[in-house]
Amino acid sequence: MGGAKRIPAIVSIVLLLCAVQLLTACGRAETGQTVATEGYSVTDITGRTVHFDTPPQRIVTLSSTLDQIVLSVAPPERMAAVNASMKDPINSNMVEVAEQVEKTIQRPSVEYIVSLHPDIVLIADWQYLELADPLRESGLNVVVGRGPHNLAEVRDLVRLTTDAIGESRRGDILLRKMDEKLSEITEKVQSIPESERKSVVFLSLMSTYGGIGSSFDDACHHAGVINGVSAYGLRNGQEVTKEVILAINPDILFLPDYPWKGQAWLDSYIRSYTEDPALQPLKALREGHLVTPRSCFLYNCSQDFVYGVQEIAYRVYGDAFYLPNDAHITAVDE
Repeated sequence: MGGAKRIPAIVSIVLLLCAVQLLTACGRAETGQTVATEGYSVTDITGRTVHFDTPPQRIVTLSSTLDQIVLSVAPPERMAAVNASMKDPINSNMVEVAEQVEKTIQRPSVEYIVSLHPDIVLIADWQYLELADPLRESGLNVVVGRGPHNLAEVRDLVRLTTDAIGESRRGDILLRKMDEKLSEITEKVQSIPESERKSVVFLSLMSTYGGIGSSFDDACHHAGVINGVSAYGLRNGQEVTKEVILAINPDILFLPDYPWKGQAWLDSYIRSYTEDPALQPLKALREGHLVTPRSCFLYNCSQDFVYGVQEIAYRVYGDAFYLPNDAHITAVDE
């Protein structure tokens, strides 16, 4: 009989514990973090699976593209450092956000990264991939994603990055906002008759950049602009010579804006094309169609790739596609 009397009390205790557990779970859901009591795992493009008990609170990436993704779903205080180019207004459309992170990364070493005590190191496979194994051997969690060359790969990197840092829900929001912005751009592009579509050649400081398979080529496609280098048949990685540019004879020349070796050097580089007597027959030079798109958008392979599409359309088709210098897609407060 004594045991029977204790049963209701035991049931009450069990119900109380369940209620507490439910309230705790709800509290986590309200923070926007996708946290299960047993943690979570992600598998990167190398096939490695990395487990996290809780979302990383000290995040390091070895790419400004990855910085942009992280800072669009997580507050700056979760970044142990950002890549130095994130604080350069020519390279970054998120300077104001990046400046809230004190430390920077430039030509990183394993020793410096370890000294930051990160909970996770995110790497894009187009740069610093050789540091992945030494960082793992130092005891760090390393997740490797594919450096994007098109919109589909941008989406994959956003998904992997946001999953890895425990922000899957905000990652979903980011992807949805990307789709909405691209739909808005596409609707405007579709109103431009095919007969009015323009061709461009980008005089990139990287003379082998911009052909088939580049992010620039994919962005041109979405912007309703003919990428002359791609139409000519060159793939990304093949040199865009002056002879090729003459053969393409584009409507517009895109000029670079990054003073890699100083402004005087950049000006001289541009003049080597615009003042070359052999190139004067070009339609773009004869008609003065020389424009300088912003690198912070043109080379952007984060969720703001869609703003790279908009920047190309803006420079070719005008103010219907205007966007401010600091335009970026964010889900931090959602």
